[in-house]
Amino acid sequence: MHAEQPKQHATQPDVKHQLGVDEYQLAEALKVSVGFLRKDRRMAKRIPFYKLGDLVRYDIDRVREALIAIEEGGAKGARPKRSTAPKTPSAHADKGGG
Repeated sequence: MHAEQPKQHATQPDVKHQLGVDEYQLAEALKVSVGFLRKDRRMAKRIPFYKLGDLVRYDIDRVREALIAIEEGGAKGARPKRSTAPKTPSAHADKGGG
């Protein structure tokens, strides 16, 4: 008799084309912990999910949209570029002591 191997949550290499992924697959794709996703489901609810009985599934397209909606930094929050024009001498530079 062969010893039964414990079930592992194998991540599909092409997660973005699946209708729904589980919390382990999404955590790996986002590089966050499963605990982070569970806490988000209980508290913040920033990342959309589906409950099918006891199963929790995430739609990758909906998750992507949600992340874009809460995006910070980048083009939205970028500082204006500094001028690359050469600085003109200030009026104080001509007032020498001499």
